[in-house]
Amino acid sequence: MIENMLPFLGRPTLNNNIEEDWEEFETNFQIALPHDYKTFTSAYGPGQVRGHVIFFHPKAPRESESLSLSHEIEETADSYRDIRALDPSLVPWPIYPEPGWLIPIAREIRGDQLLLRVGATGTSNPSLILDWHHGWHEYSMSFTEFMEAGLSGTLDPPFFFAETNPGVAGFFRLGRVES
Repeated sequence: MIENMLPFLGRPTLNNNIEEDWEEFETNFQIALPHDYKTFTSAYGPGQVRGHVIFFHPKAPRESESLSLSHEIEETADSYRDIRALDPSLVPWPIYPEPGWLIPIAREIRGDQLLLRVGATGTSNPSLILDWHHGWHEYSMSFTEFMEAGLSGTLDPPFFFAETNPGVAGFFRLGRVES
């Protein structure tokens, strides 16, 4: 998985300790996330892809609100609940802590969300959901396939398009992770 990202993102900067990074998080939220997503996050950490897509990390300190995966889950759930209260058709997916809820794994700097959909036990086939300009797009592919399509420019809509911040490529780590 990581070798597929090297041409687009460069070398990872963290130790890639998947068990240490994810065990407490998955226990607390009672889910099992896809291995390729955990590998990417544990290798690269919290940070930005191409200067505009922020990825969250389970071990980012909670005071680093913009990088903490736990904090982002709570904030996204609150936002989607507020939207659903106004018009239920605007949020057609389960919201945390409903079974099959969406996990926000990245956010574009303008607010568009990349979410991972897994079953409550992690046994269902995951898919990625893009809340793009208030329109929903579902991708029945692995996290690795999504990243490769996005970074190579073949994803529709173009979530990782370089035109957002010309000249910015790769991965820029933000913040720290707790051990």
